[in-house]
Amino acid sequence: MKVGSKSLGSANADSKGNYSVKIKAQKKGTTLAVTAKDKAGNQSSKRTIKVVKH
Repeated sequence: MKVGSKSLGSANADSKGNYSVKIKAQKKGTTLAVTAKDKAGNQSSKRTIKVVKH
């Protein structure tokens, strides 16, 4: 998970594909970028989400 080029955290998924990443509270309106990478190193396209509540 990133804000701009700054990494906020990462996690490994469990056998069902579930994961969670604990990060510090971000300001309302901040855009977060999330990607996933498999064991072979293939990276997903970036998904963005915007913080709506602080």
